[in-house]
Amino acid sequence: MAGYGGFSNKNIFKQDETLYVGEAAGLQDLFWGFGMRNAITSGFLAAQSIINDTDYVKDAENYFNKKLKASIVNRYIWEKFSSKDYSFIINRIHNSTDSINI
Repeated sequence: MAGYGGFSNKNIFKQDETLYVGEAAGLQDLFWGFGMRNAITSGFLAAQSIINDTDYVKDAENYFNKKLKASIVNRYIWEKFSSKDYSFIINRIHNSTDSINI
C-alpha cells in the first residue's frame, strides 16, 4: 500500500489571533513524512507562548527552521538515489569517522 503526500516549506504559525500547530502549521518532516513529534513540540511551544505571553511565531521559527531545511535536503538526496543506492549511503555513513565529509 502506498500513499501520496504534499510538502511545503511555507509555515503559518499564526493568522490573526489563531495559533497553528502540527500539520496545520505546515510542520511535517519532508524526509519521512511524519509529523507527530513536530505536532507535539509546536503544541507545547504554543501553550508556553500563551502561558508566558511570548511570541509563538518567533519561538516556532527558531526551533523548526533549521530542522525543516535539513529535511528538505534529506528528501532531495533520497529522491536522487534509487533504493539500491540506499545501502551504499548507509554503509558510507557507518564506516565514516567524520559525518560531515562522507
